Amino acid sequence: MRQWRAFRWLLGVYFVQSLGLATLLAGVNYASRYVFGDADLQTYLFVGFVLPALVTMPLWPRIGAHWGKLAGFRFACIAFGVACAGLCAALVLPVGVSFVFVALAGVGYAGIQVFPLAILPDLISAEEERTGATRAGITAGVWTASETLGLALGPGLFGLVLTAGGYVSSVDASAAQPDSAVTAILLGFALLPGILVLAGLPLLRRSILEPR
Repeated sequence: MRQWRAFRWLLGVYFVQSLGLATLLAGVNYASRYVFGDADLQTYLFVGFVLPALVTMPLWPRIGAHWGKLAGFRFACIAFGVACAGLCAALVLPVGVSFVFVALAGVGYAGIQVFPLAILPDLISAEEERTGATRAGITAGVWTASETLGLALGPGLFGLVLTAGGYVSSVDASAAQPDSAVTAILLGFALLPGILVLAGLPLLRRSILEPR
Protein backbone atom coordinates (compact mmCIF):
# COMPACT_ATOMS: atom_id res chain seq x y z
CA MET A 1 0.00 0.00 0.00
CA ARG A 2 2.91 2.36 0.65
CA GLN A 3 4.00 1.90 -2.95
CA TRP A 4 0.54 2.65 -4.36
CA ARG A 5 0.91 6.37 -4.83
CA ALA A 6 -2.39 7.08 -6.58
CA PHE A 7 -4.41 5.44 -3.81
CA ARG A 8 -2.52 7.29 -1.08
CA TRP A 9 -3.15 10.54 -2.94
CA LEU A 10 -6.91 9.96 -3.21
CA LEU A 11 -7.10 8.65 0.35
CA GLY A 12 -5.43 11.79 1.65
CA VAL A 13 -7.97 13.96 -0.13
CA TYR A 14 -10.88 11.94 1.18
CA PHE A 15 -9.59 11.92 4.76
CA VAL A 16 -9.07 15.68 4.90
CA GLN A 17 -12.47 16.31 3.35
CA SER A 18 -14.18 13.87 5.73
CA LEU A 19 -12.61 15.83 8.57
CA GLY A 20 -14.01 19.07 7.15
CA LEU A 21 -17.49 17.67 6.60
CA ALA A 22 -17.57 16.24 10.13
CA THR A 23 -16.57 19.64 11.50
CA LEU A 24 -19.46 21.29 9.67
CA LEU A 25 -21.97 18.72 10.89
CA ALA A 26 -20.69 19.03 14.44
CA GLY A 27 -21.37 22.75 14.31
CA VAL A 28 -25.00 22.62 13.13
CA ASN A 29 -26.49 22.62 16.63
CA TYR A 30 -24.26 25.49 17.78
CA ALA A 31 -24.78 27.52 14.62
CA SER A 32 -28.56 27.23 14.77
CA ARG A 33 -28.58 28.37 18.40
CA TYR A 34 -25.95 31.10 18.49
CA VAL A 35 -25.41 32.23 14.88
CA PHE A 36 -28.98 32.06 13.57
CA GLY A 37 -30.52 32.65 17.00
CA ASP A 38 -33.05 29.82 16.93
CA ALA A 39 -32.32 26.32 18.21
CA ASP A 40 -35.33 24.99 16.27
CA LEU A 41 -33.54 25.77 13.01
CA GLN A 42 -31.23 22.80 13.58
CA THR A 43 -33.63 20.42 11.83
CA TYR A 44 -34.10 22.80 8.92
CA LEU A 45 -30.36 23.21 8.55
CA PHE A 46 -29.94 19.45 8.24
CA VAL A 47 -32.80 19.19 5.78
CA GLY A 48 -31.51 22.20 3.83
CA PHE A 49 -28.15 20.47 3.57
CA VAL A 50 -29.12 16.85 2.98
CA LEU A 51 -32.13 17.29 0.67
CA PRO A 52 -30.23 19.18 -2.07
CA ALA A 53 -27.50 16.55 -1.78
CA LEU A 54 -30.01 13.75 -2.39
CA VAL A 55 -31.71 15.57 -5.26
CA THR A 56 -28.50 16.43 -7.09
CA MET A 57 -26.65 13.17 -6.39
CA PRO A 58 -27.72 11.61 -9.75
CA LEU A 59 -26.51 14.69 -11.65
CA TRP A 60 -22.87 14.39 -10.60
CA PRO A 61 -22.18 11.12 -12.47
CA ARG A 62 -23.52 12.80 -15.62
CA ILE A 63 -21.16 15.70 -15.08
CA GLY A 64 -18.33 13.23 -14.57
CA ALA A 65 -19.23 11.36 -17.75
CA HIS A 66 -19.21 14.58 -19.76
CA TRP A 67 -16.31 16.51 -18.25
CA GLY A 68 -14.33 13.79 -16.51
CA LYS A 69 -14.41 12.56 -12.93
CA LEU A 70 -11.54 14.75 -11.73
CA ALA A 71 -13.08 17.86 -13.26
CA GLY A 72 -16.41 17.02 -11.61
CA PHE A 73 -14.65 16.41 -8.30
CA ARG A 74 -12.92 19.78 -8.51
CA PHE A 75 -16.18 21.51 -9.35
CA ALA A 76 -17.91 19.89 -6.36
CA CYS A 77 -15.10 21.06 -4.05
CA ILE A 78 -15.34 24.60 -5.40
CA ALA A 79 -19.14 24.64 -4.98
CA PHE A 80 -18.76 23.54 -1.36
CA GLY A 81 -16.01 26.09 -0.75
CA VAL A 82 -18.09 28.94 -2.20
CA ALA A 83 -21.01 27.91 -0.01
CA CYS A 84 -18.83 27.90 3.10
CA ALA A 85 -17.42 31.31 2.20
CA GLY A 86 -20.97 32.65 1.95
CA LEU A 87 -21.92 31.12 5.29
CA CYS A 88 -19.06 33.00 6.92
CA ALA A 89 -21.29 36.08 6.60
CA ALA A 90 -24.29 34.38 8.24
CA LEU A 91 -24.27 36.83 11.16
CA VAL A 92 -25.19 39.71 8.83
CA LEU A 93 -27.08 37.89 6.07
CA PRO A 94 -30.83 37.25 6.08
CA VAL A 95 -31.59 33.69 7.17
CA GLY A 96 -33.07 32.89 3.76
CA VAL A 97 -29.85 33.83 1.99
CA SER A 98 -27.83 31.74 4.43
CA PHE A 99 -30.03 28.77 3.61
CA VAL A 100 -29.24 29.22 -0.07
CA PHE A 101 -25.58 28.74 0.84
CA VAL A 102 -26.50 25.75 3.01
CA ALA A 103 -28.24 24.20 0.00
CA LEU A 104 -25.22 24.92 -2.22
CA ALA A 105 -23.01 23.22 0.37
CA GLY A 106 -25.29 20.19 0.15
CA VAL A 107 -24.95 20.15 -3.64
CA GLY A 108 -21.16 20.24 -3.34
CA TYR A 109 -21.26 17.60 -0.63
CA ALA A 110 -23.07 15.23 -2.99
CA GLY A 111 -20.28 15.52 -5.56
CA ILE A 112 -17.63 15.10 -2.88
CA GLN A 113 -19.26 11.81 -1.94
CA VAL A 114 -19.73 10.58 -5.51
CA PHE A 115 -16.40 11.20 -7.20
CA PRO A 116 -13.87 9.63 -4.81
CA LEU A 117 -15.87 6.42 -4.86
CA ALA A 118 -16.13 6.65 -8.65
CA ILE A 119 -12.37 7.15 -9.06
CA LEU A 120 -11.39 4.44 -6.57
CA PRO A 121 -12.48 1.42 -8.71
CA ASP A 122 -10.47 2.83 -11.62
CA LEU A 123 -7.38 2.96 -9.44
CA ILE A 124 -7.98 -0.57 -8.17
CA SER A 125 -8.33 -1.94 -11.70
CA ALA A 126 -5.23 -0.11 -12.91
CA GLU A 127 -3.21 -1.38 -9.94
CA GLU A 128 -4.34 -4.94 -10.52
CA GLU A 129 -3.23 -4.68 -14.14
CA ARG A 130 0.11 -3.25 -13.09
CA THR A 131 0.96 -5.66 -10.29
CA GLY A 132 -1.27 -8.67 -10.86
CA ALA A 133 -2.32 -8.47 -7.19
CA THR A 134 -5.94 -8.18 -6.07
CA ARG A 135 -6.15 -5.38 -3.51
CA ALA A 136 -9.83 -4.54 -3.43
CA GLY A 137 -10.36 -6.00 0.05
CA ILE A 138 -7.54 -4.22 1.84
CA THR A 139 -8.33 -1.07 -0.11
CA ALA A 140 -11.91 -1.08 1.22
CA GLY A 141 -10.66 -1.66 4.76
CA VAL A 142 -8.12 1.16 4.70
CA TRP A 143 -10.60 3.48 3.00
CA THR A 144 -13.33 2.84 5.58
CA ALA A 145 -10.90 3.25 8.48
CA SER A 146 -9.67 6.57 7.09
CA GLU A 147 -13.19 7.87 6.60
CA THR A 148 -14.17 6.80 10.12
CA LEU A 149 -11.13 8.50 11.58
CA GLY A 150 -11.90 11.74 9.77
CA LEU A 151 -15.53 11.69 10.91
CA ALA A 152 -14.43 10.96 14.49
CA LEU A 153 -11.83 13.73 14.64
CA GLY A 154 -14.09 16.40 13.14
CA PRO A 155 -16.16 17.06 16.28
CA GLY A 156 -12.98 17.16 18.34
CA LEU A 157 -11.52 19.74 15.98
CA PHE A 158 -14.70 21.79 16.27
CA GLY A 159 -14.41 21.53 20.06
CA LEU A 160 -10.88 22.94 19.91
CA VAL A 161 -12.18 25.90 17.91
CA LEU A 162 -14.87 26.50 20.54
CA THR A 163 -12.26 26.37 23.30
CA ALA A 164 -10.07 28.86 21.49
CA GLY A 165 -13.07 31.19 21.18
CA GLY A 166 -13.87 31.04 24.90
CA TYR A 167 -17.11 29.08 24.59
CA VAL A 168 -18.93 28.74 27.92
CA SER A 169 -20.43 25.29 28.32
CA SER A 170 -23.62 24.62 30.28
CA VAL A 171 -26.00 21.73 30.79
CA ASP A 172 -29.02 23.45 29.20
CA ALA A 173 -27.13 25.73 26.76
CA SER A 174 -28.40 28.77 28.69
CA ALA A 175 -25.00 30.33 29.36
CA ALA A 176 -24.37 33.67 27.69
CA GLN A 177 -21.63 33.43 25.09
CA PRO A 178 -18.99 36.08 24.42
CA ASP A 179 -18.75 37.46 20.90
CA SER A 180 -15.51 35.54 20.44
CA ALA A 181 -17.34 32.25 21.04
CA VAL A 182 -20.01 33.09 18.46
CA THR A 183 -17.29 33.97 15.97
CA ALA A 184 -15.52 30.71 16.76
CA ILE A 185 -18.74 28.78 16.15
CA LEU A 186 -19.15 30.44 12.77
CA LEU A 187 -15.54 29.77 11.81
CA GLY A 188 -15.80 26.13 12.88
CA PHE A 189 -19.12 25.68 11.11
CA ALA A 190 -18.27 27.46 7.85
CA LEU A 191 -14.69 28.64 7.31
CA LEU A 192 -12.79 25.60 8.56
CA PRO A 193 -14.84 23.00 6.61
CA GLY A 194 -14.45 25.08 3.46
CA ILE A 195 -10.68 25.29 3.92
CA LEU A 196 -10.34 21.57 4.55
CA VAL A 197 -12.40 20.61 1.51
CA LEU A 198 -10.57 23.05 -0.76
CA ALA A 199 -7.25 21.81 0.60
CA GLY A 200 -7.81 18.66 -1.44
CA LEU A 201 -7.79 20.54 -4.75
CA PRO A 202 -3.99 20.63 -5.18
CA LEU A 203 -3.91 16.86 -4.63
CA LEU A 204 -6.38 16.12 -7.42
CA ARG A 205 -3.71 15.70 -10.06
CA ARG A 206 -4.64 14.24 -13.40
CA SER A 207 -1.21 12.67 -13.87
CA ILE A 208 -1.66 10.57 -10.72
CA LEU A 209 -5.37 9.91 -10.40
CA GLU A 210 -6.28 9.14 -14.00
CA PRO A 211 -4.97 5.67 -14.89
CA ARG A 212 -3.60 5.39 -18.38
